[in-house]
Amino acid sequence: MVMEYLLTHLNTLAPLALGVLFGSLLFFSGWKGSAEGEDHHSDNRILAAKYGLTGLVATLAAGFFYPEGEGVAPISQFTFGGLYVIGFVVGWVVFFAIVGGGLFLSSVVKNDSLNSPPPAVDTVIDFFMYGYAYAKAERKKAEDESGQHQTQLEGERKKVEDMAAQHQKELENMLEAFEYFRDTSLNRSSALTTSIGLAADYLRNPNPDNQHMQIQFILAKICAEAEPYFQDDEEDARLQVGADLMLSVPYFDADKKLRDAALFTFGSTERYGYLLHLKPEAIVGDLIPKNEVVLPVENPDVTQDWREWALPGAPRAFLEQSAVVVGGEPEFGSQIPTKIHQGIEQYIEQQRFNCFISINIPIAKADNRPIGIVNVHSNHAGLLALDESGLNELGLLLTPYCAILGLILRRSE
Repeated sequence: MVMEYLLTHLNTLAPLALGVLFGSLLFFSGWKGSAEGEDHHSDNRILAAKYGLTGLVATLAAGFFYPEGEGVAPISQFTFGGLYVIGFVVGWVVFFAIVGGGLFLSSVVKNDSLNSPPPAVDTVIDFFMYGYAYAKAERKKAEDESGQHQTQLEGERKKVEDMAAQHQKELENMLEAFEYFRDTSLNRSSALTTSIGLAADYLRNPNPDNQHMQIQFILAKICAEAEPYFQDDEEDARLQVGADLMLSVPYFDADKKLRDAALFTFGSTERYGYLLHLKPEAIVGDLIPKNEVVLPVENPDVTQDWREWALPGAPRAFLEQSAVVVGGEPEFGSQIPTKIHQGIEQYIEQQRFNCFISINIPIAKADNRPIGIVNVHSNHAGLLALDESGLNELGLLLTPYCAILGLILRRSE
């Protein structure tokens, strides 16, 4: 039955079969394509024309040899060629749909985000225009570029996140600093306002009985202001800060008892211009003994190279009119004898403080003579780690209190 049908329709089925065959061959051979795209030596469209025309000529030629007569349906050469074309198109379309559909579905699966080109339709168009090899190469290229883009985006995202975290940290630090500044500024403003108020009351109504109390109060405020600058986190002992006031006395105006009490004198006394006198009642804190201390100060009008002769600490600060820090091993001028070096170092070792800063009082007496020095000392050595900017900041912070002390002392003359 089947054989009879095939024989009866041989002239119809044969060209269809040849068309499908050549269409399939065209697809597999021609649509391999080129990875270079527009390479006309392997252009699928040119190959399609070649294969199609070859198959058509072969089909038309074979049509002359197909049997005719009883049992075989007669067919014209035109119809015979037309059937070939139909089979050719059907064969090409079927296989194109299979492979193109596979590429489409594959691209859809891989295109799992908006940043993963090319779209599936573009892949099929590339396949149709330039063949499978080109479409595959383009998709691989796009996937590689997409991967690089994704990596770049991840890097940019990580960079943005890091920057955001850094800015957040900086903002938190700024807020913390602002809150600290706000709180400390209010406290400092209140302390300074109180000190100014006390000084104003004393200047209007000087009372010798209240002078000692006011000096003690202002020295205590100086200690409180200086505490953060002495703090050393590596120090186990509880932070303590003390202060004292040394008043200047012209050397040759002082009585013999005071001159004889001067520590660390050497050489001719003719070169001395002042004595710095520390009285026990001008000491705040427990880091130094409540004893009287007298230190000699060079006369810069007599001693040209006075920096090489001046004692470290308060005497040098008095002459330089600037803050001087002492801690660890003091710096000595070249004219100071070794015996004095040793005496000063031994004296400092016997004290309970680790370092101190000497600050000049920026108010002169009525005769334009400097009033004296404020020393601030601590059992912590954080002050030694401050740079020039930090020391200037501390000096600016304490200068108003030192000026208030100067006004009180000058008014008591």
